[in-house]
Amino acid sequence: MRKTKLTKSWHSVSLHARVQPLTFCVAAAMIALCVLRPASGEDGLLLDSDGDDESSEQHSASQDELTEDGVFYKPNSGLTQVPEHIPLEANMVLLSGNDITDIHAGAFSNIGNCDLLDLSFNKLTEIRTEMWAQFYLHDELNLSFNQISSIQPGAFSSLTYCVKLNLQHNALQQIEQNMWEGLDSLTELKLSFNSITEILPGAFYHLSSCTRLELRGNQLTEIRPDMWEGLDNLQILLLGQNRNLDIQPAACTHLAKCTKLSLWYTGLSDIRSDMWKGLESIKDLDLVSNKITEIRGDMWEGLESLEVLHFSFNDIREVPPAGFSSLPNLKELWLAGNAHLTTLTEDIFDAHQYPDSPGHPEILRLILWHTPLQCDSRLCWMKEGVEAGWLTAEFAIDQQCGNYSIETWFQQVDLDC
Repeated sequence: MRKTKLTKSWHSVSLHARVQPLTFCVAAAMIALCVLRPASGEDGLLLDSDGDDESSEQHSASQDELTEDGVFYKPNSGLTQVPEHIPLEANMVLLSGNDITDIHAGAFSNIGNCDLLDLSFNKLTEIRTEMWAQFYLHDELNLSFNQISSIQPGAFSSLTYCVKLNLQHNALQQIEQNMWEGLDSLTELKLSFNSITEILPGAFYHLSSCTRLELRGNQLTEIRPDMWEGLDNLQILLLGQNRNLDIQPAACTHLAKCTKLSLWYTGLSDIRSDMWKGLESIKDLDLVSNKITEIRGDMWEGLESLEVLHFSFNDIREVPPAGFSSLPNLKELWLAGNAHLTTLTEDIFDAHQYPDSPGHPEILRLILWHTPLQCDSRLCWMKEGVEAGWLTAEFAIDQQCGNYSIETWFQQVDLDC
């Protein structure tokens, strides 16, 4: 059938060519292409039976990976490089769990506006400026769980609108100046669980918009004032699990807007009043799982705004009178897991902190799980505080006093008040 059609077409063209020779030549050339063209399209140059060439075929394959919500999804696919022809419409690109070792210049330039690029769990070792050439990222870049040990100065300078950057679980050892240049919109930077031993002065100078900085699980040994220069709007600083941390005097000078500071499991054995200078806005302080053995009234100087104090799993044996009286806004006190703390007396707080009035708006939440408190009259103030409405206690007194919830404890235990 195909041969017959071609013969009829040829006669028609030949008749027409007697009148217009030029048209005949063009038509003859087109017919020759049709005759010589392989039907299967295996040479990859001509149109196949569906009218698609190879480049269109590859683009269509990429489109097939795009969900209706605009997510380009290729995790755990054995990729060794960033796929070509990522659809323009992709607003999320998920490439985690592959074997990508490098990113060539312009690898993401085909994407229009991207909200999330996830390259976690790959094998990247360095970050360079050209990797993000002509890439318009508007929210989050996830580079966690790679092997990144080097970041070129200004490597992120083109990511002006990036809001969140995750570099957790890599091999960074030093945070240098200009490393974050250009990240003018960044509000959240995660650097936990690297091998960071040093933060150079002014290393975060370009992060004036950053409100959350995570540095947990590194190898920092000291906290200095010049480490935080430029972090004018930082609200949350997480430094836990830097196990031998020395906090220099006035180390928090540049953290005037910080509301939460975590220092859990940092090897602290003593608290000095000069540690907190500059933390005028702090509301939540985490000192869990350290080696602190005593509480003194002067330990909290400069923390007048503090509302939540996490002091669990230290080695506190007693709380002296006025031990927390310099914290006028304290609302939540965690003393759980202090295995040698046997009693708490009413005078550890200022007499005016929690007036004995059921209608008073300030309520203290006291957490005393796994503390060997002795059930005697020294705890009568707690019963009175609960009845008056200014105290709520969440604890299980599980040695001398038995094991009771706060709902039943004062009814079950005779304190001889």
